[in-house]
Amino acid sequence: MGACVMSEDGEVLSPRVERLLAVLRAAQDPVGARHAARLLAAEGVPVSEAGASRALAELDARGLTRPVGRKGRVLTRRGRERAAATTAGRRLAAALDIRTAGQLVHWLRARRAIETEAAMAAATRADAAGLARLTTLAAEHDAALATATARGPALAAEGDPAVPAERGAAVAAERGQALAIERDPVVVAVRFQAELLSLAGSPLLLALAAPLHTEPLARAEHMLAVLTGARESQAEIARAVRARDAEAAADAVRDRIDGLVARAAALPDEHAPLLRRLLRLPR
Repeated sequence: MGACVMSEDGEVLSPRVERLLAVLRAAQDPVGARHAARLLAAEGVPVSEAGASRALAELDARGLTRPVGRKGRVLTRRGRERAAATTAGRRLAAALDIRTAGQLVHWLRARRAIETEAAMAAATRADAAGLARLTTLAAEHDAALATATARGPALAAEGDPAVPAERGAAVAAERGQALAIERDPVVVAVRFQAELLSLAGSPLLLALAAPLHTEPLARAEHMLAVLTGARESQAEIARAVRARDAEAAADAVRDRIDGLVARAAALPDEHAPLLRRLLRLPR
């Protein structure tokens, strides 16, 4: 069934019990053990009536459900809150399972909204040490991009049926070498974004951004930029933040991400199959 799930308050529930919470949230009437077992089976989670009874008893003990006479259980207020959070988490995970260029565009637009606010806040709140770190990371990112520029033609050729087998082997070797580069532009980009969000000083922005700023998603963004020639540099953002110009910082974020969005929407037909394949790489 997979690993147990921990809530924000540290409460750990098994995936089966988490799924039972979702079933109870969707139910219109109290749910007993037999009905719960049938509902879970319909969700692809086989469980015996005795197993469902134990799961319901566990939810009772945790204060997430309460019995309604002999009719079954309903969620308590705390149970409804936990079930809602679990459902939201599943929806977010599904939304971030990016497999197409169109989904990548939606991800970029969501990032644009958050990063614009973060850049404006960082420009007004960051201390001198934070500004220095951000500037250094922007310079390191540009250096890493310069080192990785030669990968563009090789990356575009990989997976192309017209590329001879021996060239495919060379491409694979080049990619292996690129991944071994000490200054991977993707890793540096993730660090830059983390620093920018930290300098914004907003726990809410950090929480909203966390699932959007992962290395696999950042690598998909980098691959899109390599394929389309979109600008990746973070230097303009860093300069505006360091100058304490909130509006310029927001504009720099929007310009950079809008460029990626436009390039993704106009992705040449010959690159579309490659991007789809890259987005399906193991995560």
